[in-house]
Amino acid sequence: RSLVGSEMCIRDSINAEYGGSNPAMSAASFKTILDRELKVYQDAQKEMGTLQTQRQQLTEQISENAMVQAELKLLEDDAEVFKLVGPVLVPQDQAEANANVEKRISYMKTEMEKCDKRMEEKNKEMEELQEKIAGLQQKLQEAMRK
Repeated sequence: RSLVGSEMCIRDSINAEYGGSNPAMSAASFKTILDRELKVYQDAQKEMGTLQTQRQQLTEQISENAMVQAELKLLEDDAEVFKLVGPVLVPQDQAEANANVEKRISYMKTEMEKCDKRMEEKNKEMEELQEKIAGLQQKLQEAMRK
């Protein structure tokens, strides 16, 4: 679709949703609607920030676990491996330690994929909201001129 066609589609949806073609619709009404949509957009921005933080934490955790995995591979077969449980180091089987690290990495990669998907969806939602807000701002300006 062309940009002009997209703008017309947005304008039509705003008119249908908010009665934009209704001459009785005042600038104050459009301002109220615009304020509500801006609040929704700000909430979406906050959620996107939270998702970005989650993704960064997952990236760091995957990196840390990959380093642990690399260190475990360097060990001799008869080397002792310990796991920190609270303030105590507890002996752990090397194969079990490898399996646990592998499971953690796999789980975190799955969580990162979910996070990426949610970020993609949120980004699309924010783009749609931006278009809607731009249309509402235009309607508000038109209503203020009348």
